[in-house]
Amino acid sequence: MGALRDLVGLVRWSRAQPRPSLGDALATAARATEDARAYHDALVSGVVGPENGVAGTALVESAQVLPVTGDGSARTAFVLLLDVPGHAPVRVSHTEVAPRVVSAGERLAVWAVTFDPRRFTIDWAGS
Repeated sequence: MGALRDLVGLVRWSRAQPRPSLGDALATAARATEDARAYHDALVSGVVGPENGVAGTALVESAQVLPVTGDGSARTAFVLLLDVPGHAPVRVSHTEVAPRVVSAGERLAVWAVTFDPRRFTIDWAGS
């Protein structure tokens, strides 16, 4: 008898909850579809930019130039604190060929996947 009473109470509670309008539901679905498309594009192309990401900044906590590799490229190992709108700041390690010397304390422009800021690209043209 107690379980039936709990079920009836749950049904009444559920019916009392606000329901989103059809417009709100469709707008949420459209945003989710756009986020999924952008994430897929970033995965397939390996590039995050204005067409499939959100602009943010990265504070350089450390930057160390690594020894030159076999292809002649000097890579830089970074520790960055990413600040992407809608997310708490996140610390990441990142390595890439930097087109210029970067110092600790510098802020770089980045493009990040909307719902996964650990997937990002440094925007060297905007930095």
